[in-house]
Amino acid sequence: MFKDYYRILGVKRLASSGEIKTAYRTLAQHWHPDRNPDAGATRQMQLINEAYLILRDPQARSRYDAEYDRFTHWRNAADADPVSRGASQREAEFADSKAVYENYSVKDDVLRNWIDEAIRTAQRLGKQAIDEASGMLADAGKFAMHYAVVSVLICALMYVMIMLSVGGCN
Repeated sequence: MFKDYYRILGVKRLASSGEIKTAYRTLAQHWHPDRNPDAGATRQMQLINEAYLILRDPQARSRYDAEYDRFTHWRNAADADPVSRGASQREAEFADSKAVYENYSVKDDVLRNWIDEAIRTAQRLGKQAIDEASGMLADAGKFAMHYAVVSVLICALMYVMIMLSVGGCN
């Protein structure tokens, strides 16, 4: 499988490291599961993290660029008939809008290992974000419950005081 990390981050292939970092931060703010309730936000955030982990490292980016050239050659060779390269008709119709290509395997073993590690790291970061959000929700629930109990106690105390003062007036 090949993922077009440049397309995922929305940058040109010759983008500077600063442009890649800016694109990553912008997308991360939009797709972070804490901020985006979309069902696909976690998956999209994982792809963004994965792309950034590869493209921010000069060695990994260099190997990725070489693989990108092989991928581009493979894709261009089959552009006349995308179905002949194993693509489904639907993939052939929407090939220009895709960033993930199931029918192409990364040839560079070192890069493939780095990508696998980036995938694991991105998944770990996604799980961590979800766990943190769950923890914050649990803390907020405890906080709300504590103040709800305190509020009920204060209201009950005020009620008792009012009843005592009304009873003392008679």
